[in-house]
This record gives sequence, structure tokens and C-alpha cells, in this order.
Amino acid sequence: MSRDDRFSGPGWPGDPAGRNETYVSPYPGVGARPPGRALRLLRGVSGALTAGLCVLALVVVGAQVVGGRWDFPGPGAESVTVHVLGAVGALVVQWFVDRRSGPIVLAGAVLVTVIVAAVLWTQWWG
Repeated sequence: MSRDDRFSGPGWPGDPAGRNETYVSPYPGVGARPPGRALRLLRGVSGALTAGLCVLALVVVGAQVVGGRWDFPGPGAESVTVHVLGAVGALVVQWFVDRRSGPIVLAGAVLVTVIVAAVLWTQWWG
């Protein structure tokens, strides 16, 4: 089985997410291929940032709940809202990034980075 035989249809063998990563080459005879290393790296980094922001949002919500039960000030409603909205926004963008190919992956990874940076800057360093 040659390389062209393995990657001739939509997607590629063994893709756990079932993505349809077709590559249309301007050259005849070149079939579909899996995403490159850079694309996988971008997806991985933006996924890690998204996961970190989700965990941080859960910690902030937990601190607010514990603070309310033990009568000490928690992070506050504004901080909880910003963290939850940021985590949901990053999850939505990451969902699209994981299912697309090409330049949209770069745009989505940059958007996830901006969302995470905005939450950290306004809520932790501001």
C-alpha cells in the first residue's frame, strides 16, 4: 500500500475525532493527507489553554460557593461571570478549531489565546 493509497479519501485512517481533513492539491495525482505538525501543535496549544481556562473558571466558581457558605468574601459575581463566559467562549472556538483545517485553525488558536489573555489580564493582573 503506497502513501497515496492510504490518504486518498476524506479524512485519514485512525482519526479519533472523525474530522474530514481533505487537502485539495493544485497538482494532479496528489490525494488527501492528514494535518501537518504545525496544525496539530496549534490545536494542542489552544486546547491546553482552553482546558486551563475551564479549570480556572471552576476554581473561581468553587471559591465563590465556599466563600458564600463560610461567610468570607469570594471573588465576586463579576469575576465569576468573566471566567465562565471566557471559558464558554474558548470552548466554542476550540470546538470549531478541532473540526476545521487550514488558516481558520490559526485564527481560532489566536482567538483562544486572546480570550485567555483577556481573562487573565482583567481578572488576575489588572
